[in-house]
Amino acid sequence: MSSNERRIAPRKDFTIPVRFHARASEATSATFRPTPPARVGYAANLAIGVAAPAKPTRVLDMQEGVTVNLSERGIYFKSAHKVSLGQSVELYFTLPRELTGRNPEAVRCSARVVHVEPHADERGLIGAGAEVERFEPLKRFRTWDN
Repeated sequence: MSSNERRIAPRKDFTIPVRFHARASEATSATFRPTPPARVGYAANLAIGVAAPAKPTRVLDMQEGVTVNLSERGIYFKSAHKVSLGQSVELYFTLPRELTGRNPEAVRCSARVVHVEPHADERGLIGAGAEVERFEPLKRFRTWDN
């Protein structure tokens, strides 16, 4: 997907706490490898989202941050932990009712970093933009309460 296609998706300015980690299997390099262009249609989105189950990440390995804005195709977030251009990250956050019109929903987002701010802001947070590769709800276990 070209950067122009990614940037036309409507963004929602919303601050949401986010936890993330860099995928260990990815080498952090300064080169960006673009993803192939997406085909139009629901089936294409399913094909892109299919991947082998990832090894569970320990909570201690997670970094914390906050979203600035997000769309179906990208997310811009800030964190005290620096990420590298081209790095794959998994982000975990809860979409609030104000954005979805439904009950709050915990999601996992696999993305690739496509932009990193060169300097930290006044709070010491570094901004990063990431292109969404896969976006999925986290499964909730059924209990007597739900």
